[in-house]
Amino acid sequence: MTSDVTIRELDPARDAEAVVAILRAASPQWLLTPDSWRYDFEHAPERAVWRGWVATRDTIVGVAVSGRDPWTSEPGVGRIRANVRADSRRRGIGSRLYEVAEKHVLGIGSRRLLTTIVEDDAALRFAAARGFAPGHVAVHSRVDPTTVDVSPLESLPAGVRVTPLAELTERLEEVYDVVREAVLDEPGSVQADAFRYAEFLDEIQNPLSSWDATFCTLVEDEIVTFAGAMVDPATSAARNGFTGTRRRARGKGYATFAKLASIRRLAETGYRALWTGNDETNAAMLAVNTRLGYRPALRTVEVVRSVS
Repeated sequence: MTSDVTIRELDPARDAEAVVAILRAASPQWLLTPDSWRYDFEHAPERAVWRGWVATRDTIVGVAVSGRDPWTSEPGVGRIRANVRADSRRRGIGSRLYEVAEKHVLGIGSRRLLTTIVEDDAALRFAAARGFAPGHVAVHSRVDPTTVDVSPLESLPAGVRVTPLAELTERLEEVYDVVREAVLDEPGSVQADAFRYAEFLDEIQNPLSSWDATFCTLVEDEIVTFAGAMVDPATSAARNGFTGTRRRARGKGYATFAKLASIRRLAETGYRALWTGNDETNAAMLAVNTRLGYRPALRTVEVVRSVS
């Protein structure tokens, strides 16, 4: 029964704390704080037409968001998500939230809907009942940075160095060029070919983004690899952000060097849990993570629905 539940438009400032509590429980692999979540919501590109709703019953018990996927040039791709607090499930709240979010995303012209969920029988049944089929699977792994052998950084090849983003503030367009090229080759249901420089700057200015723990590998002063890092000092947890290398420089260990430098910095600054995630078809990065000591903790599934 949901007669005592009200669905209303989400207010990022007012609702952030309750929403983040729900999202953390649903997706423990992501770092989220009220400030970081609100920042991302408010800095979504205008073309995404991003909107959100909450379900309230005395307190907020569920949240849904939907909008156009801004990172692809493919027309008609929408993103949608609905989550309900564990103690309020099986009462139709998720269905009501999903219906509101679906109406919006279809109303802005989306004809291919995507959402990512933790691999869970109940969540997969919910998605299947609404016409979604399983797509790409990602493996999310975790390691204690203090246990990782960072000794390879003591003998880098000639002409190779690792540098934190904090020391590359005058070269951010070059960093973006590396990220943009690598993102194009990321496995996924759609190609992220519409990721703009201004939006890259927004991404790296999220409150959790660490420019001291984000590292680039440089070869003869050319930036060839980017390895992002996000940190939450309150929980001593961190997450590897996007890691990518220019095509012509792949297969030479440069991504490993950048990740090792990031791990070393995180260990030195008190972080004891470090998450990362990769598409299960990305054998190269999964092999890097295994060598570094990451161990799988959970899997997520990107589910897809086509609308005629």
